[in-house]
Amino acid sequence: MSKKAIADLLDSMAEVVHAEIAKHALITRIDLVESLGLRHSSYPKHAATKGETTWLCALLTTKLEEEGRIEVVKDGGRTFYRAV
Repeated sequence: MSKKAIADLLDSMAEVVHAEIAKHALITRIDLVESLGLRHSSYPKHAATKGETTWLCALLTTKLEEEGRIEVVKDGGRTFYRAV
């Protein structure tokens, strides 16, 4: 897979995330993860550590924030997103 193909894949996934965020005035990270099924294991199959994390959501929302397409709002220990 080429760098461009990977970049295109990330862009298309980010579009789906942005569309979901844009449906709401403000959406929590948990609600976003659950609505799009963005909870995946970040560990190798045979690793001692197991469990699902929200690394994919973090990657895509960071990309959207850096592009200026969403705003990240922190309130205590909770994270919210809103489309710009």
